[in-house]
Amino acid sequence: MIAARAARSPQPSRPASKSRCLSSSSRTPRLRSTPAPATTSDVPDMPFDPLDLPLPGREGDEVELVKTLPSRTHKFGAVTRARVRAIDVLFEADARQVGVEELAEQRTVTSTAQTPLPEAAKRFALVYAAHAADIDDTIASHSEAWTLERMPAVDRAILRMGAAEILHGTGVDAPVLLKEYTSVAAELSTEDSASFVNALLQRIADAKDLLG
Repeated sequence: MIAARAARSPQPSRPASKSRCLSSSSRTPRLRSTPAPATTSDVPDMPFDPLDLPLPGREGDEVELVKTLPSRTHKFGAVTRARVRAIDVLFEADARQVGVEELAEQRTVTSTAQTPLPEAAKRFALVYAAHAADIDDTIASHSEAWTLERMPAVDRAILRMGAAEILHGTGVDAPVLLKEYTSVAAELSTEDSASFVNALLQRIADAKDLLG
């Protein structure tokens, strides 16, 4: 099993709130990252956002994978669970600095440590892998002062998968995807993160509609 141990980011951050991250295991996992609390003097003013984008309640942390904890995804349907497994692959690839496509291929192999990645989850992950640079640029352009590097790692993975489906998916309506990924963020991360994910994916969906 893999767990997460979070190292302090070199940048000062807000006081940490409880977070739940994930990584691959025999059950869809959830990794817990526990940033060290910041003192009041360490906390910078948050950047002004003229469009009032809800921001996550903490900054991103460097994550070391140690062991996994099962994620409470039993209430989700099969397609949502496949999306969560794809997010798991994106999170692990990000933490380990390996390619998403390479890791997805590895995770389809049965081992004693984990169940193989379902084909549906692999397809979701590969949508992001095929357009990773474009998707990251789009997220960055709409998140303004809150860069990808500052986002909590699990929020970053959720946004990447959600934006991949909105921009390059198979025709699922944006409102359905917004509801889906907001629910996933609420389960895997924090309430603040769910609002952040919803607002940012809504911006991306609106911009896509404007551009046709």
